[in-house]
Amino acid sequence: MRFTSKMLAFLFTLMFIFFVTACQKENKAVQLKDAETQQALNDSSGDFINMWVGSTEAVITGGDSHALSAAPFAKDEDVYIPLKDVAAVFGGTVTPESDGGFTVAYDETVQGVRYNKNMTIRPGESQAIDNISGNQVDIVYMGSSAAPVIQGDIVFVPDFYFNFFLTQTYAQHDLGTGWITVSNFDDGRMLAGIKLEEDFDTLDDAVRSRFSSLGDPKTLVEGSLYETTYSDGNIELGVRTGDDIPDDMHTIIHAITLLTDSYATPRGLRVGDPLDRCYELYGYQPNDLGQVIAGLLKITEQGGIITGITIYAGS
Repeated sequence: MRFTSKMLAFLFTLMFIFFVTACQKENKAVQLKDAETQQALNDSSGDFINMWVGSTEAVITGGDSHALSAAPFAKDEDVYIPLKDVAAVFGGTVTPESDGGFTVAYDETVQGVRYNKNMTIRPGESQAIDNISGNQVDIVYMGSSAAPVIQGDIVFVPDFYFNFFLTQTYAQHDLGTGWITVSNFDDGRMLAGIKLEEDFDTLDDAVRSRFSSLGDPKTLVEGSLYETTYSDGNIELGVRTGDDIPDDMHTIIHAITLLTDSYATPRGLRVGDPLDRCYELYGYQPNDLGQVIAGLLKITEQGGIITGITIYAGS
């Protein structure tokens, strides 16, 4: 067959359309994969900020670096943090009032329930006004109280004030190292898209089929509790069976372990990160066994490098 110039042009057009369509499909697939990866990194809802006494450097949600407008400081066993800077990390606003007070407001959702928080504090006073209920609140933590202060034009509050500003918050500091953390995680105890205490047998088929058993079940309690380890190469799951798990479940996920850098903790820590990064994000140093214990999270290191991250159900 002899091809005319019109026929050749038509064929070229078809080939071009096919090429563009293929590229679009590939780009869409990459976008979907990126979205899946991002979702895995954002298993948890919530935010955190790590700070250090005397430093304007901070680390916030996802492990990103952040600069404070002023450095936290310690006084009388309490640590004081810049109110406006920290409130902004959690989506809050700070509004100066004409009477010298400052109103801290949040609109947050915890476990699917929406909460409005609106409190007014005053420098030099350890009491606040709950503007929603109209009640006066004594801001006391572990039997002691401390009042906000102003240095320059910046308002500082004791770190535990955020236990009152937010619905689900964990504030902690270590005066020995100067480390301070404030977080409001509602993470459902998840890693890599897997939730603790879920029934492994009821996971989506596409998820469950990724995993293979690494051997026979380990006996935890003879005749009543066993645990099998499953792996997909990137994560391991400790799955329990037996009479000691809830009656409405056949299997229960008790532990989730990250093996590679494919996934991160909600605070942004990955396998392969330097140990210093673990301290920046969690504030803990390893014990004699080379393990960092942060609540239900066990982080292992070797030679100054993170080699494994495990979260446990705790029961």
